[in-house]
Amino acid sequence: MEQQAPLQISFEDLSYTVRVRAQVGPSGGGLLGRLKTIGSKTRYDDKIILNRITGTFRPGRVTAILGPSGSGKTTLLNLLAGYESSGTVGGKIWVNGRPASGASIRQLAGYVNQDDVILPTQTVGEAITMSIVLRPPPLSSMPPNSAEAAAESRQKHAEKSTEQNSGDNNAETDAEMSPLPLPVTIGGRAPPKSSVDTKTEQRCTHAIRLFGLEKCQHTIIGDSSAKAVSGGERKRTAIAMENVTQPPILLLDEPSSGLDSHSALMVMHQLKAVANEGRTVAAVLHQPSSEMFELIDDILILFEGRLVYMGERAGFVDYLAQLGHPCGMYSNPADHVFNSVLYDHRLTKHMGSQADAGERAEWLAGAWQASPEAQQLQRLVDRPELCPISALQFRRTSSFPVQVRYLAKRAARNAVRNQLIIRIRLVQSIILGLLIGLIFLNTQNRPVS
Repeated sequence: MEQQAPLQISFEDLSYTVRVRAQVGPSGGGLLGRLKTIGSKTRYDDKIILNRITGTFRPGRVTAILGPSGSGKTTLLNLLAGYESSGTVGGKIWVNGRPASGASIRQLAGYVNQDDVILPTQTVGEAITMSIVLRPPPLSSMPPNSAEAAAESRQKHAEKSTEQNSGDNNAETDAEMSPLPLPVTIGGRAPPKSSVDTKTEQRCTHAIRLFGLEKCQHTIIGDSSAKAVSGGERKRTAIAMENVTQPPILLLDEPSSGLDSHSALMVMHQLKAVANEGRTVAAVLHQPSSEMFELIDDILILFEGRLVYMGERAGFVDYLAQLGHPCGMYSNPADHVFNSVLYDHRLTKHMGSQADAGERAEWLAGAWQASPEAQQLQRLVDRPELCPISALQFRRTSSFPVQVRYLAKRAARNAVRNQLIIRIRLVQSIILGLLIGLIFLNTQNRPVS
């Protein structure tokens, strides 16, 4: 498998606010309160979803984003992938030290949604092949032998940055770095069709083997009415469809949700294999098991839109002990941070008020800002990967004739395989034929007037 040039996403003071309708007070509630508001001007308040988040996703590592529901995990991924546009965004985002926007990052990152959207009548192999045909891999990639050279260059840059003054060096770097270019249209002569089909088949076979889909590669995806592949196989197919395009950055929103422990662990092993190819992998995980936790390289924890921790997994337990919440020897640190750090497990009757959660989040965020781990994270943000980014590294789409030809074949297969649509269209044709026949019945016997 070809290895991409390493890309590092860094963000500083990243904020996101949305405008929501102001809540009506207790005195104005009910039907009478709503009648009084008719004709009056609606008042909106600003709701903070992310509050000055600073962090980095490094290449060759799996970063897990943890936190309770409503803490802003999916919003953070959407911002970095360029899919949030309704609210107000603040802060800075860089890719390898270059200022980046959501439109440019979208052309570099593959994004796997929490809800898989795959045509039910397609087989696993056809879904992966469709992703390869319609979204071919980037033109620029690193040969396998150049991975060690890239690692050596990053090490030399780190040693050089340590010797220089960090403040002056950062100022000069910001002045020299130009914004990340937007993707350009790449022209050129198309390769022969036989070579394209061979490469497509090879990439599809490699993806099926990587994600353990050999047994179900000829099985249709199915839906709620017609079950076919399992939930774990469906989730792995969705990840394979993004990974097969070879994006330098892979973002995933809860890839293990709804899966049993074994299937979730398999997905985590495959994400680790993707990261070992030199790519940047960041995923929102919903309370990972102990086995999954050991496969994580870096951890980012959000609570009430605030950053609570961002660092290596190896130092996570020690940091919790410094806060006064030591983790037991045989306890899962992911469960411990939910039950004892973010929330108090002794609250059996209720989860506490929103004000209590806000105060606890503010205290945890303040403790993180004053910790040595936060200063180390800031140094990683200030000294990112400086490998050059080429326009050839952006993701591509196939030509318009290729899209029309392939989508026409897919629509034909869908019409043949979907028996429900065939029955509906047959009944529809019979009913329309009868109606038209009744309208023109015995028209030759009627007078013209």
